[in-house]
Amino acid sequence: MKTTIIAQALLATLLLNAGCDTNRKSDNVDVAKDVNTAKMNNTEDEENAKFVVNTMAANYAEIELAQLAIKRTKDSGIKDLASKLNAEHKRLLAEMKDYANTKNISMPTGVTNEAKTKLNNLAEKEGQEFDKSWCELSMSNHDKTILNFENHLEKTNDITLKNWIVNTLTDLRAHDELLRNHHENMN
Repeated sequence: MKTTIIAQALLATLLLNAGCDTNRKSDNVDVAKDVNTAKMNNTEDEENAKFVVNTMAANYAEIELAQLAIKRTKDSGIKDLASKLNAEHKRLLAEMKDYANTKNISMPTGVTNEAKTKLNNLAEKEGQEFDKSWCELSMSNHDKTILNFENHLEKTNDITLKNWIVNTLTDLRAHDELLRNHHENMN
């Protein structure tokens, strides 16, 4: 109970400070990480919470990226691929939310500021330049996520999280292969 009250007080303080500081753009992912650090009881729980927050933020980014492609591309292959990624990353996000709830992990509510910038830059592109850049950004994101998953798989002792990572890595690798195949066919 005391830990929950402290975490809520920290969250309120962080949100208040973020709202008052107009020169600093608060990142909802950083806020979630700070709250989790304050309320976790040990290093492994903290590391698992950071992994969950980063994974959720990555899924939010993949969903927004897919939705942008669905709206903007004229390439039917990209549109189909983006629709598949949108549905699968929504499913993965829902699974991670369920896990986070069982572990009392504070969750981000969207993408990082860095991801927002990348999405905004991509949204300025048109036609084939957009399509190629979308594939490249999606491949890069999947590469980073796969590496993050492989690294955390070695660190965590949480069997539920380990099993989820193993199962999800299969999906992520399949996404990456689809993206690479489509990208190669574009050139």
